[in-house]
Amino acid sequence: MFETIWQDIRLAVRTLRGSPLFTLTAVLSLAVGIAGTAVIFAVVDAYLLRPWPGIADPARLVEIGRIDSGEGPGPSTADGFSTFSYPNYQDYLDRQTVLASFAASRTGEAVGLGDGVRATRVPGAYVSSNYFSVLGAPMALGRGFLPEDESLTSPATVAIISHRLWRSQFQSDGNVIGRNVQLNGRPFTIVGVASAGFNGHDIALTSIWIPLTGFPDGDNMRRFARRGQQWLMGIGRLKEGVSAAQARAEMTRIASDLAREYPDDNRRHGLGVEPSAALPVDGRSPITRFLALFSVLIGLVLLIACTNVGGMVLARGVNRAREMAVRLALGAERRRLVRLLITESVVVALAGAALGLLLAWEAIALLGRLVPIFRIELTYDVQLDWRVTAFSIGVAVLTVIACGLLPAVQATRIDLSSAMKPTASSGPKRLRARQVLLAVQVALSMLLVISALLLGRSLRNANAIDPGFMLDGVDVAGFDLRLGGYGPTARAALFDRLMSRVQALPGLESAALVRVVPLTLEREGGRVWLSSERGDDHAITVSRNFVSPDYFRLFRIPLLRGRVFDERDRAGAPEVAIINETMANRWWPGRDPVGQLLVQGVSRRPLQIVGVVRDTKYRSIGEDPTPFVYISAAQTNESVMRLLLRANGRSLLPQVRAIVAELDPNLPLVYASTLTDLTAIGLVPHRLASWLAAAVAIDAAFLAGMGIYGLAAYNASQRTREIGVRVALGALRRQVMQLIIAGAAVPIVIGAAIGLLAASLVTTLLAGMLYGVQPRDPVAFLGGAAVYVAVALIATLFPARRAASVNLVEALRAE
Repeated sequence: MFETIWQDIRLAVRTLRGSPLFTLTAVLSLAVGIAGTAVIFAVVDAYLLRPWPGIADPARLVEIGRIDSGEGPGPSTADGFSTFSYPNYQDYLDRQTVLASFAASRTGEAVGLGDGVRATRVPGAYVSSNYFSVLGAPMALGRGFLPEDESLTSPATVAIISHRLWRSQFQSDGNVIGRNVQLNGRPFTIVGVASAGFNGHDIALTSIWIPLTGFPDGDNMRRFARRGQQWLMGIGRLKEGVSAAQARAEMTRIASDLAREYPDDNRRHGLGVEPSAALPVDGRSPITRFLALFSVLIGLVLLIACTNVGGMVLARGVNRAREMAVRLALGAERRRLVRLLITESVVVALAGAALGLLLAWEAIALLGRLVPIFRIELTYDVQLDWRVTAFSIGVAVLTVIACGLLPAVQATRIDLSSAMKPTASSGPKRLRARQVLLAVQVALSMLLVISALLLGRSLRNANAIDPGFMLDGVDVAGFDLRLGGYGPTARAALFDRLMSRVQALPGLESAALVRVVPLTLEREGGRVWLSSERGDDHAITVSRNFVSPDYFRLFRIPLLRGRVFDERDRAGAPEVAIINETMANRWWPGRDPVGQLLVQGVSRRPLQIVGVVRDTKYRSIGEDPTPFVYISAAQTNESVMRLLLRANGRSLLPQVRAIVAELDPNLPLVYASTLTDLTAIGLVPHRLASWLAAAVAIDAAFLAGMGIYGLAAYNASQRTREIGVRVALGALRRQVMQLIIAGAAVPIVIGAAIGLLAASLVTTLLAGMLYGVQPRDPVAFLGGAAVYVAVALIATLFPARRAASVNLVEALRAE
C-alpha cells in the first residue's frame, strides 16, 4: 500500500517536472490564494477562536454593562454596553446570587510610567482588587491585589505589571517586586508581575494594572464615590449551572431596583450580560464584520486560483489523452490512473501551500509592524502555528482535489482508438466546461479590477483635496498632563514654561498649542446656543477646537473678519471665540457675526465672537463643510494638548524632547511625529483597501489572462486539421488568427458582462470609502472593460500566431 503510494508520488513529481510551465503557474496561483487564506485564518484564530491566554475556564466568564433603555442621555460604549458607577458596582456585588465572583474594571487607559530619569506612556487599566482572582490569572512574580488595596479612605499605591512590560521596561529583573516607580506623577510600588501572555480580558493591550481607588484623591475621590459617576464595566464568572440568560435577568432586576431607589443617578435601567471577549466574539462585533469582509475578498482570490488551476488541468488532460490511452491499452486500471492524477494534484497543492505559508509568514510579520503605526494599543498575538498550517494545507489539498477530480475522471474516460491518433479531439463537453470556468474567472476578475479602479480613483481624489491649510513642514508633540499628575493650576504653569522655552528655539517660525490635531479623526464638539436664547430651537451642534493665538498663522488660515486670538484672551478675561465661514453664512447670512454671543451647552458660559476664518478640513479629508468654533486654549486649561511647530526646513522634535525631560522627567510624550504622518493615518484604511484591491486585481487579471491563453491554445490544438484545410483553400494568416481569437471571445464576453453587472451591484458597498467618485463611476467601469480587452488580446495573440504559422502538411495529416 505505502509502496504504491510512494511510487505514485515519485511518478507525479517526475511528470510535473516535465511540465514546468503548468507546475509553476499552478503553484503560484495556489500560493497567492493560500497565503491570503492563511493570514485571514490566523487573525480569526487569534481574535475569534482562541481564548485569551492566562485566563482559567473562560467559558464561564461574562461581561457586564448597562444597556440604554432610551430614557435620556447617558454614558455608553460600543455594542449596546454602557458603564456603571462604583457605588452601583458595590450594590451589584452585594445583591447578586448568580455569579461566583464579579470584578469591575476600566481598560484602555494611558498611564505615565517614570523612574525619575525618563518617562514612558503605557496602556493601563483600573481594576477592582478581585480582578485577577475572578479571571483565575496567576502571578509570575509577587502577588495579586488584596482587598485592603481597594479602599476609599486610604487607597493603596500598588501596581501589577504585565510580563511583556517586565521584560521590555525592567529587563526581566527578578528583584522588581517592591520597586518604586512614578505613575502619573505619583509614587507606586510594584507588587506583582502577571503571567506570560496575559493581557487582561479584552482586546485592548494592557501593560499595568492599578486598583480602582489607586489614582483618585481629593475632589476626584469625592466624585469617585458618587453614584452618578458612570465609568466602570464588569467581568463576572457564572456559578455552576447558571446560564448567561439567568444572570442577565437577575442583574436587570437589580438595575431596575437601583433605578427606583436612586432615580436621579440611574435614569436608565437594564444590565447587559454577554459572553466575555475572552471567548470568540459574536457577529455584531466590528472586528467580526471586518474579518468577514476580508474573508470574502480572500475567498474570491482563492476561487479565481481554483478555477485557473481547474482550467489548466482540463487543458493538460487534452495533451495527455494519448498518454492515458497508452496506459489503458497496456492494462492500467482507470481507478489507478485517477489516483495517479489526484496524487499529482496533491503534490501541486502541497507545493502551493508551502510557498503560500512562506508568504503568509511575511504578511503576518508585516501586520505586526503596522499595528504601532496606527497608534492602536491592541493585543497582537497572530501566529502561524500548527493549527493555521494544518488549515492551510487542508485548504490547498481540498482546493486542488476539487479542481482536479472531475478533470482526472474525464481524462480516463477516453476512446482508445481516437486517442491513439496524433491529434485527438476531446469533444465539446470538455471545451464547454473550460469555457464556463473561464467565464467565471473573467467575471470575478472584472469585479475586482473595477473595485480597485474605484478605490484608486477615490484615493487620488482624496490626496488632491485642499484641506484649507498647509500640512507640510509641521511637527507635532502630544501631551497628556494627566500622565504627570498635574492639576489645573500646575497645567497652565507647565504649558507657559514649555511655550516660553520652545519659542526661544533657533529656526522656529511659529508654535501653537491645540487640543485636536486636524485630519487625525479626532473630534471635539458640543451644543451651543445662539446669543442668550436657551430654547432647543436655537441650539446647534458644532465641532470645536481649543487653540493658542499662533495657530492660524502656523497653518496659514486666512482671517476673513475681525481678529484672531492674542494676549488679551487669557484666563479670567471675557471668553471669546472664532468661527468659520460656514457657520457665519449659515447663522448670520448677510450680517457680520463679530460681536455676537454664543452660549456653551454644559458650562453655559458666554463666548463672544471676535473673528471669522476660512473653512478648512477638520476631522477627515472627505468631510463636508461644517460649522466650527475655535476657543482660546488659554481660557480652557485643558490637560490634553498638542504642540505644533513650524521651523525653517528642519525638525525641532529632539529639542522639544530635551525641554520636556528638563521640565519634568516623569512626564512622557504621548507621541512625536510630523503632521504629514499623522494626517496620513486618516487615509490608512483607504490606502490599505486600495493597495489590497490593486494587488488582488492584478493577480486576478494575471490568472484570467492565463485562463484565456489556455483556452485559446486548447481551441487551436483542437482545430489543427480545420486550420490546415482553411489554409489549403487560401485562408490568410490574419483570418486564421481572427478564427482563434473569436473562439475565445464568447466566454470572455459573457464573463465580462456578468462581471460588469455584478460590479454595478456590489460596488455600492464601497460608497462610504469613496471620495469624489460614484460607485458606478463610468471611468472605472470603462477602465475595467479596457483592461480585459487588453488582457484578452495579449493572451490570445500568442496561440493565434502559433496557429497561423502551422505547417500545412502536418495540419492536413492530423486526424
